Amino acid sequence: MSRAGAEVVVVVLGILIAFGLDSWWDSRKTLDWEHGQLGLLRNEAQSNIEHIETVIEAHRRTAADVQVILAFATHEPFGELVNVKYGAVSSLIQWRTSEMTMGALDALLASGELGEISNPELRTSLTAWKSLALDAQEKENLARNFVEYILTPTLSDEEYIAPAYAARPPYGNSDELPRSATRNLDVDR
Repeated sequence: MSRAGAEVVVVVLGILIAFGLDSWWDSRKTLDWEHGQLGLLRNEAQSNIEHIETVIEAHRRTAADVQVILAFATHEPFGELVNVKYGAVSSLIQWRTSEMTMGALDALLASGELGEISNPELRTSLTAWKSLALDAQEKENLARNFVEYILTPTLSDEEYIAPAYAARPPYGNSDELPRSATRNLDVDR
């Protein structure tokens, strides 16, 4: 092989090595980006799970209070005096929403780079998650609207609302009931 042929081979090999290194580096950057995105999504999901667990627990407490009211109501003749704690009455007008955060998912979807996620099932799940979360939030809003615009005014008309509001936790999904919620309330009408 001539010197010129050897130089051509060296140049071609150098170009091939450069293309290979460039391709490897691009793959590495894409993989790092994907791991970063998945880390953000995992952290967001974990935060949402923890918040939803507190919401579920609040709903369980509310359901237990409502069951106490129903138990009293079903064992007493209509029109009889029933003593129920403020907290139980306030449970009738409480609502909690999950208020899930989706900033990382929204950013990924808006970026147009969802296709860079290598797992096709994960891509499908991420796009479906957005609509599932929005559906859940819509149902929560319907329940909240029922409590705020139908149940609360009805209880107000029946004169139960003032003590119920006195025991209702403040807005912002606080889990604490006021101390005054431990006294008994006559809810007879």
